[in-house]
Amino acid sequence: MIEYEKRFKLTDKEYANILAGSISWSDPTTVTDITFGLSGATSMQTHGWVVRVRKKRGKVIVDYKAPIDKDWTQWEEIAMEVSDFSSAISFFMKIGLKPGLVLERERREALMGGVSLSIDDFKYLGKFIEIEVDGENDRTKTLFNNSISSLGLGNKTPQKPYGSLLLEKMNNSADIKNQIEQYVSELSTER
Repeated sequence: MIEYEKRFKLTDKEYANILAGSISWSDPTTVTDITFGLSGATSMQTHGWVVRVRKKRGKVIVDYKAPIDKDWTQWEEIAMEVSDFSSAISFFMKIGLKPGLVLERERREALMGGVSLSIDDFKYLGKFIEIEVDGENDRTKTLFNNSISSLGLGNKTPQKPYGSLLLEKMNNSADIKNQIEQYVSELSTER
């Protein structure tokens, strides 16, 4: 499936204003993602794809993710639900994929006219909103761009994918790098 997505960094005030607005947000939930690839943490940059294992609201979803464009806006994504987080991790390690990044956040979700919205507060990265829509036709693109404008985000600069942002943090902070690598190791051995 092809999807369009953009993510925008939010200040604390923007985050609070969006939550206080007219959108009906879900209750917050913790979302944990661990990525796998041929090169671990740098797989997206070096090979152009990752596999992500996501734990959210008692469900475990495995995704193949690959950007289609250089702006990180259009993605190919294939997803399936699996029964167990630890087994999924074990499976990918057994077939030779290397664990790379762990992204943890508190997430709230909403739908706005066919557009999926996620507002996140990440450990290490801060607050973001992500706008996502499935499909690849002109109506989808219009819906996507209109939602960005209606949220007042038209003048903000879209951010790189969360994994790329976390990798930059890890490269700039030995402490964060050590914490992430330790957490990846713990998740990988928790089978």
